[in-house]
Amino acid sequence: MDFGRLLRLGVYAAFSGKYKHMSYIHPSFHLSRVLSDGSRQILWNDKLAYKLRPLTNLKAKHSGACFLLATGPSINNVDLSKISNTPIIAVNGAVKILNQYNIKPQYYMINDVSFFRDRFDYVEEVIDLNTTCFFSAPGLSEICNKNINLLAKADVFLMEKVNHQYGRARLTRRQLNKKIITDPDCFANPNFIDKKQQNIAFSKNIEKGFFEGRTIVYFALQAAYYLGFSEVYILGMDLGPNTEGKIRAYDEEDNPCPSGLVSHFDNHIKPAFETVNGLSKVEEFSVYNLSENSLLPSSIIPKVSFEKVIEKLTRARAC
Repeated sequence: MDFGRLLRLGVYAAFSGKYKHMSYIHPSFHLSRVLSDGSRQILWNDKLAYKLRPLTNLKAKHSGACFLLATGPSINNVDLSKISNTPIIAVNGAVKILNQYNIKPQYYMINDVSFFRDRFDYVEEVIDLNTTCFFSAPGLSEICNKNINLLAKADVFLMEKVNHQYGRARLTRRQLNKKIITDPDCFANPNFIDKKQQNIAFSKNIEKGFFEGRTIVYFALQAAYYLGFSEVYILGMDLGPNTEGKIRAYDEEDNPCPSGLVSHFDNHIKPAFETVNGLSKVEEFSVYNLSENSLLPSSIIPKVSFEKVIEKLTRARAC
């Protein structure tokens, strides 16, 4: 290990609280500063492994409707072949369902480093889709560590949380609150009257980072906004077990992984989607939940049937 990597590890260890998010990154992985063209370089053992293009390449690239494909078991009850003519943003293990229909999504998002570690075969399948991916820095570190050759055929953009950015100390609670209140690219949760307690927001500019909602769907909604979509139809956002006790539409019996969806619902997930609800009232950004039995009530995110959405989109294409 060279001196540079030892120094970085020493700095992160010395300020473990502020740099705790860096502990998930392999010491051989390094992400450069933003270059003059807006790109960033991934270095592995001090050798160039990949060049990340700037997110600005994707800004307002689309308009109209898209589907956001989550992985709740309810997606097994719909015919996904009917959404193949509409842009799709898929997350986590949705690749297992998409492959059954031979559907390629336009975008794919994976954030949690545990997914990269525990389900790396899924990550390989996602990259094989030859789609545009949003991966976290810890996730990219895992790819470099497990199979760096995958990057040669990947189209990857960096996704970072507002307060968990590579090589940067985390903001204090007060600093984060101030950023949410003062930054016009942050839409704050309208239900938090006491601004000193404001810690839930929606990023309208993901170049500055994503806000946490304890579900990858919330990350994907922020990406959908940035990409220019004005209508998002979410499939598989069940946010809890179905009547059979299953959390996911895939691989639940053979290789189940723990889920924090139910435990995080009241303090994180619900306030995050209340923020989306507030945003939709002041901007042209409508979000619909197609999971009939979702834990999230329709008073926060309106529920609509899959059949009605397909009818609406089919009529719009015919006009």
